Amino acid sequence: MKNILLSVVIPVYNGSLYIEKLICMFRKQQMKEFEVIFVDDGSQDDTLKKCLEYQNTLDWVRVIHTPNKGVSHARNIGVEASAGEWIHFMDADDEIEDHMYHDFYDAVRGKKLEVIVCGCMRKNMDSGGTVYCGPFTDAEMYGEDYKNYFKDMQMEKRYWLLDYVWNKWYKTEILQKYDLHFKENISLGEDFEFNTRYFSKITSLRLLKGTYYHYFLKGSGLSGKFQPEIWKIRDALYDAQVQLYSTLGLKDDCEETIKRQAGQIAFGDIRTINSKNCFFSSREKIRFISDILNSRQYSLMLEYLKEKKEIKFRLYYRIFQYRIPYGLYVLITLEKWIKALKKS
Repeated sequence: MKNILLSVVIPVYNGSLYIEKLICMFRKQQMKEFEVIFVDDGSQDDTLKKCLEYQNTLDWVRVIHTPNKGVSHARNIGVEASAGEWIHFMDADDEIEDHMYHDFYDAVRGKKLEVIVCGCMRKNMDSGGTVYCGPFTDAEMYGEDYKNYFKDMQMEKRYWLLDYVWNKWYKTEILQKYDLHFKENISLGEDFEFNTRYFSKITSLRLLKGTYYHYFLKGSGLSGKFQPEIWKIRDALYDAQVQLYSTLGLKDDCEETIKRQAGQIAFGDIRTINSKNCFFSSREKIRFISDILNSRQYSLMLEYLKEKKEIKFRLYYRIFQYRIPYGLYVLITLEKWIKALKKS
């Protein structure tokens, strides 16, 4: 292929059921100058066979096989093989709208932009709930305007701007110039960590308000798994965000916001002992709570809770102040029972 504008990198693990749907989706794209790179991550089904069949018949499909080392490794392999001016990371079980690539390229044609971000639809396959998120308006920012855009970082904005990679196009030359890769030793927040480094290297941004990307959240995925030492990961992600804001010259202005947001997320983490994916005994759950209370995340959670006015949060705040693991265990468990009663 000549003049490849976009390389679509798709890690696939036992995703045989999605390959044909993906091919049909790409055939509908109105922009034709792109390649699709399937990175088979050591699948045990016939994923590789199906991908190779399409590679043999379609000149815009490429297939790479690698031993099972996780999504970050697969993405890194895909980036190294990419020939496009831009790169889009996509999950095999998600969907894109038919005009996504056409609209993206039309938005950046002839301009010196370094990242494109669109809105998205998040659908929880367990609960059936759907959330639409993303920029409310189209916008184009350079230099100081780009940096200042990070000042108003509400939690929902943080999600679609920093937590996701699949609603973006990245400039290949930026990835190559700064040797930007996904860290393969973390299994939670790898997109966020990658984005903090990418956004610290650029000075321009394009926003598209349409919900072009449809993300399907499944409880069996990595994001739905209980993380037994999650505070260690959160420490690293907090440091990554602080580093981004330091690079942008916004650390002093936004430090309190960063702390509160990190505390809000950590507060959600500590309550994951109620997750259906947590198989800890009561003793292990109390130990898990104790470990978080003795981590750097403790002060961040306290910072978040002290601003909350609801009675439930005030109670949590008091128990947090005295660092009582058993008391938190009882309160978190009680909260779970109350929610179950309300549903019944």
